[in-house]
Formats: sequence, C-alpha cells, structure tokens
Amino acid sequence: MNSAEINAKRAQLSNLLSKLALSESLLSNKTERIEIYRELESIYQPSDDDDGFRHYYSDIFAKIFEIKSDETLSSGTLETLLFNLQFINEHYMSKSTDKNGEPINVSKSIHKLYDHVSLEIARMSYSDKGDVWVAQQGATLMNLSNKVEEIQEDAKNIRDSVEKSKLDYIAILGIFASVVLAFVGGMTFSTSVLNNIKDVSIYRLLIVALAIGIVFVTVIFFMFYFIGILTRHNQFTLKTCIPLGIVYLIFGILIGIVLWMWHCGAVESRDDKIKKQFESTEVTESEIVETYDAPEITEQIEFETNNAAIE
Repeated sequence: MNSAEINAKRAQLSNLLSKLALSESLLSNKTERIEIYRELESIYQPSDDDDGFRHYYSDIFAKIFEIKSDETLSSGTLETLLFNLQFINEHYMSKSTDKNGEPINVSKSIHKLYDHVSLEIARMSYSDKGDVWVAQQGATLMNLSNKVEEIQEDAKNIRDSVEKSKLDYIAILGIFASVVLAFVGGMTFSTSVLNNIKDVSIYRLLIVALAIGIVFVTVIFFMFYFIGILTRHNQFTLKTCIPLGIVYLIFGILIGIVLWMWHCGAVESRDDKIKKQFESTEVTESEIVETYDAPEITEQIEFETNNAAIE
C-alpha cells in the first residue's frame, strides 16, 4: 500500500469518526448502519501483499481533541462517538465480499479502533480531572498564601501594639515620676521659703523664689518633652516651646514687679506708715488715760491700738 492510499484511508477514517460523533440514532437506521459497515470494510480490507490498513494513534488523538475542543458541538460529542463505536464493535457483521467471494471481516480492526478511541477518551478525561485537581490545589495554595499573609500582618500588628504598650508604660511611669517630683519639689520649695521669710529681705526672697520657680518649671517641661520623644508622640518645633515661653513671660513680669517695688521701697514705705500710725495711737492713748481714768475708755483704746498694729 503506497503513501497516497494510506493518506486517503486516513482521511476516510477521520471523516467516518466525525460522522459517528454527530448522532446516537445514526445506527438505528439499517441502511445507514450497513453503509458504515461497508465503509469500515473498505478502509481495513486486507490486500494480497499486506494485512490491510492500520489506523494512526495520532489521527485518533487529533480527531478526539477536535471534537472535544469544539464548544459549539458542531463536530459532535465524544459520548456519541464512543456509543456508536461500542454498538459497531458489538453488532458488526460482514456486508462485503472480496474478489474471491469470501466475506470481508474487519472485526479485529474495529475492536482495535474502539479500544484506542476508548483509551484516548479515558486518558483525556483523566487529564482533565488532573487539571481540575491542580487548579483546585492552586486555589487552595493561593488561599493558604493569603491566610499566611493575613497571619503575618496580624503578627506585625500585635508586635506594633506590644511596642506601643511599652512606650505607653514608659510615658505613664514618666508622668507619675514628674508629678511626684513636682509635688515633692513644690512642698520643699514652699517650706524653704516660709522658713526663711524672716531672715532676708522680702525682695531678695521673692526674686530667688521666682528664679527657682523658673528652673523648676523648665525641668518639668523638658521632662515631659523627653517623655513625648520616648513615646514618639512629640517632635521638637517652635510650637512646642510656646507654653514654656508664656511661663517665662509671666515669671519675667513678676520679677519686674518685684524689682520695681524694691526700687520704689514699697514695703519700707508701708512699714513706716504703720509705725507712725502705731506711735500716734500710743500718744493719744496716754493723753486719754491721763484725762479720763475709766475702764470703758481704756478698753476702747486697746481695741483701736490692736487694729492699728494689725494694719
């Protein structure tokens, strides 16, 4: 059998497979069934010099793939093809004779054709299931990957939260220490001022007290400022120094007032005025006592003297 004959039989078999894939009722018609049997016999009929045509696996694969890939079903379906080939394999009967009048029996070739088509369809079905399984596993792995990323993100958030909690603890301890320091320092400062109020000039005492107050406020301010830096809630800008500048301005005004009073001698003038009032009250009292020696008048004079001393 030359190559031209082989190619012709390959094309004939391909067309026959396409015909068998179109309709399951094709073989119910006796005339059509006999025609298909005779066409198979013409394809596989052995000759004197060989055993006849042998179909190609590649042709079967190409035809099955063509039918399977046709989404419009214009080429038929694999189920229909397999159903018709099974029917032919089970019910085939010779319908032609050779030149010697002997029946042509190609049942073995039909059986091989049915076996190879079945095997190829099963292989494709298994491959499709494998592709589906791989796709499902890929989707599962993708979901797992997304969950891992979510878990990593949650772990990162937890670490950030823990770090933030540590900084908050530092801030709380720093604020507590600042409050304690402010309270203790204020009490110590107040006690020191009250203890020395009688030993030094009132002006010097006030100026020293204001200066110490400036230092104390500055220390407290920078303590809170560094706590803000530790907790990453604060950055050095001119705006952050505005409260400290206002406090400095208030202390400066107070120191200026004290220096002005010192220059004018306001406290000394008040002391002289009280002293003169007290001396005047003593002279008046002595004159009244000499003139009137009555207990009621004496009590009135003592009351007024006490009031003048208080002023």
